[in-house]
Amino acid sequence: MANLNITEGLREIATRLTDAAAIAKAAVTCAESGSEREAVRLSLDLDELLSEAETLTGR
Repeated sequence: MANLNITEGLREIATRLTDAAAIAKAAVTCAESGSEREAVRLSLDLDELLSEAETLTGR
């Protein structure tokens, strides 16, 4: 991925953030329905996606 152009890089970031948003929504749904353990488990999956998105921004 070192040779991504700006458009490809932005698409990669957008994909990871979209995936993270879907996971966050699922975690909220679990928490609201009383499945707090599942919500926490799902929220742990956010770390990798957000870290990847941050790496792609060059920070």
